[in-house]
Amino acid sequence: MAATPDQFDVDTLLTTTRSLRRRLDVAGDVALDDVLASLEIATHAPNASNRQIWRWLVIVDPDTRTAVGDLYRASYREYVESVAGPAPEGTTRPSDWLPDHMSRMPALVLPCVPTPPPAPPGDELFARSNLYGSVFPAVWNLQLALRTRGLGSCLTTLHLRRAAEIAALLHIPDDYTQICMVPVAPIRGANSFKPAPRRPIDEVVSIDSW
Repeated sequence: MAATPDQFDVDTLLTTTRSLRRRLDVAGDVALDDVLASLEIATHAPNASNRQIWRWLVIVDPDTRTAVGDLYRASYREYVESVAGPAPEGTTRPSDWLPDHMSRMPALVLPCVPTPPPAPPGDELFARSNLYGSVFPAVWNLQLALRTRGLGSCLTTLHLRRAAEIAALLHIPDDYTQICMVPVAPIRGANSFKPAPRRPIDEVVSIDSW
């Protein structure tokens, strides 16, 4: 049974929402209404000048999901083999699971934004921060809202190595840029997690100077 928002106090929701992979039930169903309700919550995230530049593409058609999943898997294989070389014959890497199952995810969500013009020299860091800082808070809102509905997710970007092919497949306009992809599926097993191990706060926080 899906969790409801009042089953999570805020601190618990924020500290126990996981980036899920193997716990995603690719054989389960995802109601489009739940995704749309979660996206409505996502759009309440802070964003630069409240411009709300995002566009959200939700993929639920099985054939389209399969095609996107195939491109994702091909992108993953190219990347991991360029970094680590081919896996020994007959073996798999732990990271293989998501690419091998992406085409079976019940829903995929792709946030896109208008492609920004080149930043003036010296403003590149500001421009990138402004762009991604206006999208990723909304992506996190989406993942939190999905969790309260018994749905798991993770944020991935490997498909961007095949962004042009993905754009052609999904008819994404040339003047829009894909930011990431969020596969969505029911959570396998109990929708309850403990906080993950984190470094002590005094190791990661400085006051007044570095």
